[in-house]
Amino acid sequence: MGAGAAVAGPPALRRGLTLATAAALAVGNQLGTSLYNLPSSLAQLVGPAALLSWGITALGFWALAELFARLGERMPATGGPAAFVREALGPGWGFVTAWSFWGSVAIGNAGIALGTVAYVGQFVPGLDTSAPLRAGTAAALLWGCVWLNVRGVREAGRVTFGLVALQLVPVLLLVAALAWFDASNLQPFAPRGLGAVGTGVALVIWGFSGVESATISAEEVRGDPSAVARATRIGFWVAAGAYLLAAVALAGVVPSAALGGTSRPLALIAERTVGSLGATAMSLVAIAGGLACLNGWVLVVGRLPLASAALMPRGLTAVHPAHGTPHVALVVGTLVSTAFVALQVRTEAVAAFGRLVLIANVGILVPYLLTAVAAWRLAPASGVTAWRGLALVAGAFSIAAIAAAGTEALVVGGLFLAVGAGLYVLARRRQGPTTHERAA
Repeated sequence: MGAGAAVAGPPALRRGLTLATAAALAVGNQLGTSLYNLPSSLAQLVGPAALLSWGITALGFWALAELFARLGERMPATGGPAAFVREALGPGWGFVTAWSFWGSVAIGNAGIALGTVAYVGQFVPGLDTSAPLRAGTAAALLWGCVWLNVRGVREAGRVTFGLVALQLVPVLLLVAALAWFDASNLQPFAPRGLGAVGTGVALVIWGFSGVESATISAEEVRGDPSAVARATRIGFWVAAGAYLLAAVALAGVVPSAALGGTSRPLALIAERTVGSLGATAMSLVAIAGGLACLNGWVLVVGRLPLASAALMPRGLTAVHPAHGTPHVALVVGTLVSTAFVALQVRTEAVAAFGRLVLIANVGILVPYLLTAVAAWRLAPASGVTAWRGLALVAGAFSIAAIAAAGTEALVVGGLFLAVGAGLYVLARRRQGPTTHERAA
């Protein structure tokens, strides 16, 4: 999988993202359902000690965000991490990065859809108790986003920007909720032991994943390459602030047992602070956030195959002749998401969301680790110490988080990577020897 192979670039896409919509994409892909669903999963698995999980993960992702911002400014290419790794380590590792990331997003989109449906259940009688109805609603949300993304990145970006703007509502509520903070709700602080903090980190990673979103669509962002870097940094700091605020407010206002027993944690805190009307409003905003996140990640699942276009089946990287979007990759990726919705829909909502997130995280942490290695190799002479320091922090964080993901997630992630490696070997045999290999 070494460097040296000549690989054709991805098909040309249209520039339809402004700095504002690119930043909104990064914010929406991070917040989305994570702000509204992760607190319940964390309360079940970690308890109030999840505050430590949020803090550790925010530090690790600060290093990753800086790497993505710097690499995105230097190499504004479709595919983000896959493009960086391909440049530094060769097409083989670039393919593994794109494949792993693509699988993570496809699986994670199923969790996002089901997490959004959990809040829709407040308004649709029987949705919480009917597995077929939940599956049908989640599938409808997925395919609605596919339709929007096929129409064009500009339209998808505008929808995401509008939906992300609504996320100011929960942030204001969380600030107000701090008036009800009760330190007794933090006891016992670590009911499952401090070792569970690592599991919490593995789960929280899903909340911050998406910080690289602007780099994945870099060729579709208008303006000079610095716009990609600015969008990445804005996305990280906005999401980190919202998450840390939510973690403190929820842990201090809602007892851990009650938090772990609901699929709508922010609606619960709204009900406890401003009443039933507030819970209804919060559920509506949560649905909007979930749709923004789902729309953004569906956009991503269509772009990743283009990062290794020469090694992908030709049809998968086709671009729509009228809309200039990767319509085939969007459809194929969403078929995978729909299949995982069907597999998990009979599981209780909070458990299904957490399970899918842990599996998806393994797939996304491998590209993060490889990006850290790529950044080490691509570090410019003028800033080599800072670049490599960030790469060390990001790489160590990624390795530790992979180890904490749990047996099931590691097995499923490992199998998926093995399939990707097999596909790469088949693609190379179909292509024949590269120019570098013939010269040798």
